[in-house]
Amino acid sequence: MKKKVSQPEKKFKPELIYGLVISICALIVYFPGLKNGLLNWDDNIYVTTNEMIKSPANLDLFFGEFFFGNYHPLTLFSYSIIYHFSELDPYLYHLVNIVFHVVNSLLVFYLVFLLFKNINLAFIVAILFTVHPMHVESVAWISELKDVQYTFFFLLSLIFYIKHIRQKSWKFYSLSVAFFVLSLLTKGQAVTLFVVLLLIDFIEKNSIRKNFTEKIPFLLLSVGFGIIAVIAQKSDNTISDFSKISFFEQTALASYGFTMYVIKTIFPFDISAFYPYPTLINGKIPVGYWYFLSVVPVTIAALYFTFKKNRMIFYGLAFFIINIFLLLQIIPVGNCIMADRYSYIPSIGLYLIIGHLFIRYFLNSKFKYLFILTFMGYLLFLGNYTLAQTKNWKNDFTLWNSVLEINPDIPTALVLRGYAYNETGEYNKALVDLNRSISIDNKYGMAYLNRGVSKARLGYFKESLSDFQKALDYKIEKRFLPELYVSWGGALANTGDLNGAMECFTKSIELNPKNPGVFNNRGITYGMMGKNKEALDDFNMALKLDPKNVDAMKNKQMIIKIINNGLPVQKTP
Repeated sequence: MKKKVSQPEKKFKPELIYGLVISICALIVYFPGLKNGLLNWDDNIYVTTNEMIKSPANLDLFFGEFFFGNYHPLTLFSYSIIYHFSELDPYLYHLVNIVFHVVNSLLVFYLVFLLFKNINLAFIVAILFTVHPMHVESVAWISELKDVQYTFFFLLSLIFYIKHIRQKSWKFYSLSVAFFVLSLLTKGQAVTLFVVLLLIDFIEKNSIRKNFTEKIPFLLLSVGFGIIAVIAQKSDNTISDFSKISFFEQTALASYGFTMYVIKTIFPFDISAFYPYPTLINGKIPVGYWYFLSVVPVTIAALYFTFKKNRMIFYGLAFFIINIFLLLQIIPVGNCIMADRYSYIPSIGLYLIIGHLFIRYFLNSKFKYLFILTFMGYLLFLGNYTLAQTKNWKNDFTLWNSVLEINPDIPTALVLRGYAYNETGEYNKALVDLNRSISIDNKYGMAYLNRGVSKARLGYFKESLSDFQKALDYKIEKRFLPELYVSWGGALANTGDLNGAMECFTKSIELNPKNPGVFNNRGITYGMMGKNKEALDDFNMALKLDPKNVDAMKNKQMIIKIINNGLPVQKTP
């Protein structure tokens, strides 16, 4: 009689179920994002008008130049690949961001499990990372491909480093270094990884002193790319006017930002695409911000006591501080005091604390099922908030309306909504927003630039000239100077000042020689001045940059006829 061969018992694998839940939740909350469009906030710079991404062959440009105050060549290369397949159709851009976020969520799950061998802790941290509304900006904004992409490489570098110190495998070490380089080439924020590795050494009881030599490549890369990032920021005039306030005031504002990141991570409210600096009173920050300086000693004390009493909380807090510190605007850059996107990686540390406290104090309680239901309700709240926030990023109007509903006095939001009205031809509505922006901040150069555009498009060319001059006087960011000179030149041409127009178009070309539209406009102006050969050269250059430029084609045909017939040009830019 034959004995039955016993089948191996199939083991339940919760990690597969958890991974599936994480993936499904990410897709549910971000699915509406696939219907979102390209925005006028940086998407126009990175994608819509970016001639560089039209060919992946532009590697020399990606790696050899700063791009509007940043150095992230791998991000530009990624955009060029997406552009190759979909050009300006936003669907694929959004899909790539969402896929990165799904994979990042799974990597967070694996990283936490790898470190602490607690599947429930790993799931709690990962599901919070997946559905938290603070991450919508990183995922739903096409311009933040760099955020989700650098995180992907950052997490892989950490994972392979852990594998290296456990298995003493130089293959894993090499992979860790390689992924770190890729992360740095995607976004400079990755420089914090070196310090995170020291924290991991501490968690793994891997002697930092004995094994410091293997950290040297990470240290050198961090320092090198950190220097590059500072030089890049200075190259684009992005250092904020708030850099002129005292160190203690900057520390107070940084402490405020630190506090808000913690609070909004635990109790998200008034999530916005833009958090402005406070209005200075006689050149000083409002008194209320000074109270946030107390956060500094409280945080130091928290690190000390958690190190002594609860290492898991210490690990989470240390991870958060390491990764958020450089983003606290101690050296103010740009015009916002904080940004949701800055919390994408740092928040993992806070989720670790939440997960640890939940498991330790709630899952061991006699009311554990009540706490589980409460936590599920909390996740449902977060997911619903994320779903709503994702829809806010649908277009320029939904985005800036959502920002202005929370705070109606943000000059930048008013300017960008005014810019959107200009793009849709609603110039009078644009003027309302731009005039309001100037009434709040009468030294905001971008408001004058866009108001000048509104006036020019309404036919008030002479009136627009003073606005363009003020935009220059109030030092708009370097990236917008080519646009300023194009608009200024067009207004001057329409007032009959062809020499002034020529000077503006030439300055625009000097600042950005890759814009075919400016060559087209200067070509028209040359033609109006009777310089037909120069006009033809400019139309040819416009077509070289953009062979499908219809206006340049028509103007080239016209100028050839004029050259052949000896006729003057009447058209204005």
